Amino acid sequence: MKTMQQIADELDVTTVLESAVQRGGDRIRVTAQLIDAHSDKHLWAETYDEILTAANVFLIQSSLAAEIAEALDAELSPGVRERIDYQPTGNLVAWDLASRARYLLDKGRLQEDLESAAALFRQSIHEDPNYAPAWAGLARSIIELVSWHYRTEGQLAEAMQAATRAIELDPNFGEGHFALGNLYRLQRRFGDSERAMLKGLALSPGNAGGHSYYSDMLRDSGQLDIAVREARKSVELDPRVMRIREMLLQNLYFNRQWQEVLQEANEMLELEPDSAFTWYWIGLAQNWLGNNEAALAASRRSLGLGGEVPYLASGLAFNYALAGEAELARDMLRTAEEDGWPLVEVGLVYAWLPDLDKAFEYMQRALEERPTALMYLNSDPGADPMRNDPR
Repeated sequence: MKTMQQIADELDVTTVLESAVQRGGDRIRVTAQLIDAHSDKHLWAETYDEILTAANVFLIQSSLAAEIAEALDAELSPGVRERIDYQPTGNLVAWDLASRARYLLDKGRLQEDLESAAALFRQSIHEDPNYAPAWAGLARSIIELVSWHYRTEGQLAEAMQAATRAIELDPNFGEGHFALGNLYRLQRRFGDSERAMLKGLALSPGNAGGHSYYSDMLRDSGQLDIAVREARKSVELDPRVMRIREMLLQNLYFNRQWQEVLQEANEMLELEPDSAFTWYWIGLAQNWLGNNEAALAASRRSLGLGGEVPYLASGLAFNYALAGEAELARDMLRTAEEDGWPLVEVGLVYAWLPDLDKAFEYMQRALEERPTALMYLNSDPGADPMRNDPR
Protein backbone atom coordinates (compact mmCIF):
# COMPACT_ATOMS: atom_id res chain seq x y z
CA MET A 1 0.00 0.00 0.00
CA LYS A 2 1.38 3.41 -0.98
CA THR A 3 2.15 6.02 1.65
CA MET A 4 0.54 9.44 1.61
CA GLN A 5 3.91 10.91 0.61
CA GLN A 6 4.19 8.55 -2.38
CA ILE A 7 0.66 9.39 -3.51
CA ALA A 8 1.35 13.12 -3.20
CA ASP A 9 4.61 12.82 -5.14
CA GLU A 10 2.90 10.94 -7.96
CA LEU A 11 0.14 13.57 -8.16
CA ASP A 12 2.62 16.44 -7.67
CA VAL A 13 0.58 17.91 -4.80
CA THR A 14 1.27 18.96 -1.23
CA THR A 15 -2.21 18.36 0.19
CA VAL A 16 -4.41 15.28 -0.18
CA LEU A 17 -8.15 14.94 0.40
CA GLU A 18 -9.11 11.53 1.76
CA SER A 19 -12.80 10.62 1.87
CA ALA A 20 -15.29 7.78 2.11
CA VAL A 21 -19.00 7.44 1.39
CA GLN A 22 -21.34 4.99 3.10
CA ARG A 23 -24.95 4.48 2.11
CA GLY A 24 -27.37 2.54 4.24
CA GLY A 25 -31.13 2.54 3.86
CA ASP A 26 -32.33 6.11 3.69
CA ARG A 27 -29.14 7.66 5.10
CA ILE A 28 -25.79 8.70 3.67
CA ARG A 29 -22.57 9.30 5.59
CA VAL A 30 -19.57 11.12 4.10
CA THR A 31 -16.28 11.43 5.97
CA ALA A 32 -13.51 13.64 4.65
CA GLN A 33 -10.12 14.81 5.86
CA LEU A 34 -7.50 17.11 4.42
CA ILE A 35 -3.91 15.98 5.02
CA ASP A 36 -0.56 17.72 4.61
CA ALA A 37 1.24 15.01 2.64
CA HIS A 38 4.73 15.95 3.80
CA SER A 39 4.07 16.19 7.54
CA ASP A 40 1.10 13.77 7.57
CA LYS A 41 -0.69 16.41 9.64
CA HIS A 42 -4.49 16.57 9.49
CA LEU A 43 -5.49 20.08 8.43
CA TRP A 44 -9.25 19.56 8.53
CA ALA A 45 -11.78 16.77 9.00
CA GLU A 46 -15.55 16.52 8.91
CA THR A 47 -18.33 13.91 8.92
CA TYR A 48 -21.71 14.46 7.25
CA ASP A 49 -24.54 12.15 8.28
CA GLU A 50 -27.78 13.00 6.52
CA ILE A 51 -31.05 11.56 5.27
CA LEU A 52 -30.52 10.51 1.66
CA THR A 53 -32.26 13.10 -0.50
CA ALA A 54 -31.11 14.90 -3.64
CA ALA A 55 -31.05 18.18 -1.74
CA ASN A 56 -28.76 16.72 0.95
CA VAL A 57 -26.41 15.15 -1.61
CA PHE A 58 -25.81 18.53 -3.26
CA LEU A 59 -25.69 20.27 0.14
CA ILE A 60 -22.89 17.94 1.24
CA GLN A 61 -20.98 18.61 -2.00
CA SER A 62 -21.37 22.36 -1.54
CA SER A 63 -20.34 22.26 2.12
CA LEU A 64 -17.30 20.12 1.34
CA ALA A 65 -16.09 22.52 -1.35
CA ALA A 66 -16.57 25.59 0.85
CA GLU A 67 -14.94 24.10 3.98
CA ILE A 68 -11.97 22.71 2.04
CA ALA A 69 -11.42 26.09 0.40
CA GLU A 70 -11.48 27.72 3.84
CA ALA A 71 -9.04 25.17 5.25
CA LEU A 72 -6.65 25.95 2.38
CA ASP A 73 -7.10 29.72 2.83
CA ALA A 74 -8.58 29.92 -0.67
CA GLU A 75 -11.25 32.48 -1.50
CA LEU A 76 -14.16 31.38 -3.68
CA SER A 77 -15.31 33.92 -6.24
CA PRO A 78 -19.03 34.78 -6.31
CA GLY A 79 -19.38 32.85 -9.58
CA VAL A 80 -17.78 29.72 -8.14
CA ARG A 81 -19.79 30.07 -4.96
CA GLU A 82 -23.00 30.26 -6.98
CA ARG A 83 -21.96 27.25 -9.04
CA ILE A 84 -21.22 24.93 -6.11
CA ASP A 85 -24.51 25.92 -4.45
CA TYR A 86 -26.45 25.08 -7.61
CA GLN A 87 -28.80 22.07 -7.38
CA PRO A 88 -29.39 20.61 -10.88
CA THR A 89 -32.16 18.23 -9.77
CA GLY A 90 -34.41 17.61 -6.81
CA ASN A 91 -35.08 14.05 -7.93
CA LEU A 92 -32.93 11.51 -6.09
CA VAL A 93 -33.78 8.72 -8.53
CA ALA A 94 -32.67 10.83 -11.51
CA TRP A 95 -29.40 11.70 -9.75
CA ASP A 96 -28.76 8.05 -8.81
CA LEU A 97 -29.42 6.77 -12.36
CA ALA A 98 -27.12 9.39 -13.89
CA SER A 99 -24.38 8.61 -11.35
CA ARG A 100 -24.51 4.92 -12.26
CA ALA A 101 -24.44 5.82 -15.96
CA ARG A 102 -21.36 8.02 -15.56
CA TYR A 103 -19.54 5.17 -13.82
CA LEU A 104 -20.21 2.86 -16.79
CA LEU A 105 -19.25 5.56 -19.26
CA ASP A 106 -15.87 6.09 -17.59
CA LYS A 107 -15.31 2.38 -17.10
CA GLY A 108 -14.31 1.20 -20.53
CA ARG A 109 -15.00 0.54 -24.17
CA LEU A 110 -17.32 -2.47 -24.19
CA GLN A 111 -20.60 -2.07 -26.07
CA GLU A 112 -22.52 -3.53 -23.12
CA ASP A 113 -21.27 -0.80 -20.77
CA LEU A 114 -21.89 2.02 -23.23
CA GLU A 115 -25.39 0.80 -24.13
CA SER A 116 -26.22 0.44 -20.43
CA ALA A 117 -24.97 3.97 -19.77
CA ALA A 118 -27.19 5.38 -22.52
CA ALA A 119 -30.20 3.47 -21.16
CA LEU A 120 -29.59 4.76 -17.62
CA PHE A 121 -29.27 8.35 -18.84
CA ARG A 122 -32.59 7.97 -20.67
CA GLN A 123 -34.21 6.67 -17.48
CA SER A 124 -32.74 9.63 -15.58
CA ILE A 125 -34.21 12.03 -18.14
CA HIS A 126 -37.58 10.27 -17.81
CA GLU A 127 -37.44 10.91 -14.05
CA ASP A 128 -36.43 14.55 -14.49
CA PRO A 129 -36.63 15.96 -18.05
CA ASN A 130 -34.90 19.15 -16.85
CA TYR A 131 -31.76 17.43 -15.51
CA ALA A 132 -28.98 18.89 -17.69
CA PRO A 133 -26.20 16.42 -16.66
CA ALA A 134 -28.36 13.49 -17.81
CA TRP A 135 -28.85 15.09 -21.25
CA ALA A 136 -25.11 15.79 -21.56
CA GLY A 137 -24.34 12.24 -20.47
CA LEU A 138 -26.73 10.81 -23.05
CA ALA A 139 -25.00 12.84 -25.78
CA ARG A 140 -21.61 11.60 -24.65
CA SER A 141 -22.67 7.95 -24.48
CA ILE A 142 -24.06 8.06 -28.04
CA ILE A 143 -20.85 9.72 -29.28
CA GLU A 144 -18.84 6.89 -27.70
CA LEU A 145 -21.09 4.21 -29.23
CA VAL A 146 -20.67 5.72 -32.69
CA SER A 147 -16.93 6.33 -32.26
CA TRP A 148 -16.39 2.68 -31.33
CA HIS A 149 -18.47 1.53 -34.32
CA TYR A 150 -21.23 0.00 -32.21
CA ARG A 151 -23.83 2.38 -33.69
CA THR A 152 -24.25 4.09 -37.05
CA GLU A 153 -23.49 7.75 -37.58
CA GLY A 154 -27.19 8.44 -38.02
CA GLN A 155 -27.44 8.24 -34.23
CA LEU A 156 -25.40 11.44 -33.90
CA ALA A 157 -28.52 13.51 -34.60
CA GLU A 158 -29.93 12.33 -31.27
CA ALA A 159 -26.64 13.19 -29.58
CA MET A 160 -26.79 16.71 -31.03
CA GLN A 161 -30.34 17.15 -29.70
CA ALA A 162 -29.25 15.94 -26.26
CA ALA A 163 -26.18 18.22 -26.11
CA THR A 164 -28.23 21.20 -27.24
CA ARG A 165 -30.89 20.45 -24.63
CA ALA A 166 -28.24 20.21 -21.88
CA ILE A 167 -26.95 23.68 -22.78
CA GLU A 168 -30.47 25.12 -22.98
CA LEU A 169 -31.23 23.82 -19.47
CA ASP A 170 -27.91 24.94 -17.99
CA PRO A 171 -25.68 27.21 -20.12
CA ASN A 172 -23.06 27.17 -17.35
CA PHE A 173 -22.63 23.38 -17.31
CA GLY A 174 -19.31 22.57 -18.97
CA GLU A 175 -20.20 18.99 -19.93
CA GLY A 176 -22.89 20.18 -22.34
CA HIS A 177 -20.35 22.31 -24.22
CA PHE A 178 -17.82 19.44 -24.30
CA ALA A 179 -20.45 17.16 -25.85
CA LEU A 180 -21.31 19.79 -28.44
CA GLY A 181 -17.60 20.32 -29.18
CA ASN A 182 -17.13 16.59 -29.69
CA LEU A 183 -20.00 16.49 -32.18
CA TYR A 184 -18.52 19.40 -34.12
CA ARG A 185 -15.15 17.57 -34.07
CA LEU A 186 -16.73 14.52 -35.70
CA GLN A 187 -18.14 16.83 -38.38
CA ARG A 188 -14.63 18.30 -38.89
CA ARG A 189 -15.99 21.73 -37.90
CA PHE A 190 -12.82 22.39 -35.93
CA GLY A 191 -13.38 26.11 -35.38
CA ASP A 192 -16.82 25.49 -33.89
CA SER A 193 -15.46 22.55 -31.93
CA GLU A 194 -12.67 24.59 -30.38
CA ARG A 195 -15.03 27.40 -29.40
CA ALA A 196 -17.36 24.93 -27.67
CA MET A 197 -14.47 23.18 -25.92
CA LEU A 198 -12.94 26.44 -24.69
CA LYS A 199 -16.36 27.57 -23.45
CA GLY A 200 -16.61 24.34 -21.44
CA LEU A 201 -13.10 24.78 -20.04
CA ALA A 202 -13.81 28.39 -19.08
CA LEU A 203 -16.79 27.13 -17.06
CA SER A 204 -14.93 24.16 -15.54
CA PRO A 205 -11.15 24.61 -15.92
CA GLY A 206 -10.40 21.68 -13.61
CA ASN A 207 -12.42 19.19 -15.66
CA ALA A 208 -9.97 16.44 -16.65
CA GLY A 209 -12.33 14.96 -19.22
CA GLY A 210 -12.77 18.39 -20.81
CA HIS A 211 -9.03 18.77 -21.38
CA SER A 212 -8.95 15.25 -22.81
CA TYR A 213 -11.75 16.05 -25.28
CA TYR A 214 -9.99 19.27 -26.26
CA SER A 215 -6.79 17.32 -26.89
CA ASP A 216 -8.71 15.04 -29.27
CA MET A 217 -9.92 18.04 -31.26
CA LEU A 218 -6.39 19.45 -31.43
CA ARG A 219 -5.03 16.09 -32.61
CA ASP A 220 -7.66 15.68 -35.34
CA SER A 221 -7.04 19.22 -36.60
CA GLY A 222 -3.30 18.48 -36.86
CA GLN A 223 -2.07 20.38 -33.78
CA LEU A 224 -0.27 17.38 -32.33
CA ASP A 225 2.18 19.05 -29.95
CA ILE A 226 -0.58 21.09 -28.30
CA ALA A 227 -2.79 17.99 -28.25
CA VAL A 228 -0.18 16.09 -26.23
CA ARG A 229 0.15 19.03 -23.82
CA GLU A 230 -3.60 19.10 -23.20
CA ALA A 231 -3.74 15.31 -22.82
CA ARG A 232 -0.98 15.48 -20.20
CA LYS A 233 -2.87 18.20 -18.35
CA SER A 234 -5.98 16.00 -18.25
CA VAL A 235 -3.94 13.17 -16.71
CA GLU A 236 -2.42 15.54 -14.15
CA LEU A 237 -5.93 16.61 -13.13
CA ASP A 238 -7.19 13.03 -12.70
CA PRO A 239 -4.53 10.30 -13.09
CA ARG A 240 -6.90 7.56 -11.86
CA VAL A 241 -9.14 7.44 -14.94
CA MET A 242 -7.71 4.94 -17.41
CA ARG A 243 -9.81 6.28 -20.29
CA ILE A 244 -8.10 9.66 -19.97
CA ARG A 245 -4.67 8.08 -19.80
CA GLU A 246 -5.45 5.94 -22.85
CA MET A 247 -6.18 9.13 -24.80
CA LEU A 248 -2.74 10.43 -23.82
CA LEU A 249 -1.20 7.21 -25.20
CA GLN A 250 -3.12 7.67 -28.44
CA ASN A 251 -1.99 11.27 -28.85
CA LEU A 252 1.63 10.40 -28.07
CA TYR A 253 1.40 7.62 -30.65
CA PHE A 254 0.02 9.86 -33.37
CA ASN A 255 2.80 12.34 -32.54
CA ARG A 256 5.28 9.49 -33.12
CA GLN A 257 6.68 9.68 -29.59
CA TRP A 258 7.21 5.93 -29.28
CA GLN A 259 9.43 5.96 -26.18
CA GLU A 260 7.03 8.30 -24.39
CA VAL A 261 4.18 5.88 -25.21
CA LEU A 262 6.10 3.07 -23.51
CA GLN A 263 7.03 5.21 -20.50
CA GLU A 264 3.45 6.33 -19.86
CA ALA A 265 2.08 2.84 -20.56
CA ASN A 266 4.41 1.24 -18.02
CA GLU A 267 3.17 3.68 -15.37
CA MET A 268 -0.41 2.75 -16.28
CA LEU A 269 0.32 -0.96 -15.95
CA GLU A 270 1.36 -0.37 -12.34
CA LEU A 271 -2.21 0.81 -11.70
CA GLU A 272 -3.98 -1.72 -13.92
CA PRO A 273 -1.80 -4.58 -15.25
CA ASP A 274 -4.67 -6.07 -17.25
CA SER A 275 -5.56 -2.95 -19.23
CA ALA A 276 -6.14 -4.26 -22.75
CA PHE A 277 -5.78 -0.86 -24.41
CA THR A 278 -2.53 -0.11 -22.62
CA TRP A 279 -1.09 -3.32 -24.08
CA TYR A 280 -2.56 -2.34 -27.48
CA TRP A 281 -0.57 0.90 -27.59
CA ILE A 282 2.55 -0.82 -26.25
CA GLY A 283 2.35 -3.28 -29.14
CA LEU A 284 2.10 -0.54 -31.75
CA ALA A 285 4.92 1.55 -30.25
CA GLN A 286 7.23 -1.45 -29.93
CA ASN A 287 6.76 -2.34 -33.59
CA TRP A 288 7.68 1.15 -34.76
CA LEU A 289 10.81 0.89 -32.62
CA GLY A 290 11.68 -2.34 -34.45
CA ASN A 291 10.98 -4.60 -31.49
CA ASN A 292 8.75 -6.99 -33.44
CA GLU A 293 8.64 -9.85 -30.94
CA ALA A 294 7.80 -7.55 -28.03
CA ALA A 295 5.17 -5.87 -30.21
CA LEU A 296 3.44 -9.12 -31.13
CA ALA A 297 3.55 -10.39 -27.55
CA ALA A 298 1.92 -7.15 -26.33
CA SER A 299 -0.75 -7.29 -29.05
CA ARG A 300 -1.59 -10.91 -28.28
CA ARG A 301 -1.92 -10.02 -24.61
CA SER A 302 -4.14 -7.07 -25.48
CA LEU A 303 -6.42 -9.30 -27.54
CA GLY A 304 -6.53 -11.93 -24.81
CA LEU A 305 -7.61 -9.35 -22.24
CA GLY A 306 -10.21 -7.50 -24.31
CA GLY A 307 -11.14 -9.62 -27.30
CA GLU A 308 -14.69 -8.24 -27.31
CA VAL A 309 -13.39 -4.95 -28.78
CA PRO A 310 -12.76 -5.29 -32.55
CA TYR A 311 -9.98 -2.67 -32.54
CA LEU A 312 -7.72 -5.01 -30.58
CA ALA A 313 -7.84 -7.78 -33.19
CA SER A 314 -7.09 -5.28 -35.95
CA GLY A 315 -4.10 -4.10 -33.90
CA LEU A 316 -2.61 -7.59 -33.87
CA ALA A 317 -3.16 -7.98 -37.62
CA PHE A 318 -1.56 -4.56 -38.23
CA ASN A 319 1.47 -5.57 -36.18
CA TYR A 320 1.77 -8.83 -38.14
CA ALA A 321 1.82 -6.84 -41.38
CA LEU A 322 4.28 -4.26 -40.03
CA ALA A 323 6.56 -7.04 -38.77
CA GLY A 324 6.59 -8.75 -42.17
CA GLU A 325 4.30 -11.64 -41.12
CA ALA A 326 2.04 -11.18 -44.16
CA GLU A 327 0.38 -14.61 -44.09
CA LEU A 328 -0.59 -14.31 -40.44
CA ALA A 329 -2.08 -10.88 -41.15
CA ARG A 330 -4.02 -12.24 -44.15
CA ASP A 331 -5.34 -15.13 -42.05
CA MET A 332 -6.85 -12.65 -39.60
CA LEU A 333 -8.27 -10.47 -42.39
CA ARG A 334 -10.39 -13.35 -43.71
CA THR A 335 -12.92 -12.85 -40.90
CA ALA A 336 -12.35 -9.13 -40.30
CA GLU A 337 -15.73 -7.89 -41.49
CA GLU A 338 -17.59 -10.79 -39.92
CA ASP A 339 -15.89 -9.92 -36.63
CA GLY A 340 -16.83 -6.25 -36.91
CA TRP A 341 -13.44 -4.65 -37.50
CA PRO A 342 -13.63 -0.94 -38.40
CA LEU A 343 -13.24 -0.46 -42.16
CA VAL A 344 -10.37 1.99 -41.77
CA GLU A 345 -8.40 -0.44 -39.60
CA VAL A 346 -8.83 -3.18 -42.21
CA GLY A 347 -7.55 -0.75 -44.84
CA LEU A 348 -4.47 0.09 -42.77
CA VAL A 349 -3.54 -3.59 -42.48
CA TYR A 350 -3.79 -3.98 -46.27
CA ALA A 351 -1.65 -0.88 -46.72
CA TRP A 352 1.26 -2.59 -44.98
CA LEU A 353 0.98 -5.99 -46.70
CA PRO A 354 1.32 -4.06 -49.09
CA ASP A 355 -1.90 -4.13 -51.09
CA LEU A 356 -2.79 -0.50 -51.76
CA ASP A 357 -5.70 -1.32 -54.06
CA LYS A 358 -7.41 -3.17 -51.21
CA ALA A 359 -6.42 -0.44 -48.75
CA PHE A 360 -8.08 2.29 -50.83
CA GLU A 361 -11.11 0.09 -51.45
CA TYR A 362 -11.73 -0.01 -47.69
CA MET A 363 -10.98 3.70 -47.27
CA GLN A 364 -13.54 4.51 -49.97
CA ARG A 365 -16.12 2.35 -48.23
CA ALA A 366 -15.37 4.10 -44.94
CA LEU A 367 -15.78 7.47 -46.66
CA GLU A 368 -19.22 6.43 -47.89
CA GLU A 369 -20.42 4.49 -44.83
CA ARG A 370 -18.59 5.91 -41.78
CA PRO A 371 -16.74 9.12 -42.67
CA THR A 372 -16.00 10.00 -39.04
CA ALA A 373 -13.74 6.91 -38.91
CA LEU A 374 -11.33 8.65 -41.30
CA MET A 375 -10.69 11.40 -38.75
CA TYR A 376 -7.26 10.13 -37.69
CA LEU A 377 -5.67 9.56 -41.11
CA ASN A 378 -4.03 13.00 -41.24
CA SER A 379 -1.71 12.00 -38.42
CA ASP A 380 -1.91 8.18 -38.13
CA PRO A 381 1.52 6.62 -38.87
CA GLY A 382 -0.33 3.56 -40.13
CA ALA A 383 -1.43 5.55 -43.19
CA ASP A 384 2.14 6.35 -44.29
CA PRO A 385 2.23 3.88 -47.25
CA MET A 386 -0.77 5.67 -48.79
CA ARG A 387 0.38 9.27 -48.45
CA ASN A 388 2.16 9.58 -51.79
CA ASP A 389 -0.56 7.80 -53.75
CA PRO A 390 -2.82 10.18 -55.78
CA ARG A 391 -5.87 8.38 -54.42
